[in-house]
Amino acid sequence: KYQFSVLDLQYDRFIKKFKDIPVVLDWAIGENLTCEKALQDPETFASKYKNTTCYSASNTYGYRCDCPSGYEGNPYLINGCQDVNECEDHNDNQCTSICTNN
Repeated sequence: KYQFSVLDLQYDRFIKKFKDIPVVLDWAIGENLTCEKALQDPETFASKYKNTTCYSASNTYGYRCDCPSGYEGNPYLINGCQDVNECEDHNDNQCTSICTNN
């Protein structure tokens, strides 16, 4: 596990100490657009999946999309969110009777 240190900002020291470099990536789509504003224009809205869950970025302008609960995949592609059949995952499905995928 890595703990950030001010000393590691010295490039040579960091490269000598670590062979892998941790990275934190934060991103959002759109300039000055909230979800509400982006959803007003379906032609330019980034998500191509009809039931996308949209989140306004919390620390910057813009928004992000996600597949809704029960789906997985890439909401930025047409048909990118695919239904997850919870009945097929025996680790997730603790049902002892008939399981119906919703």
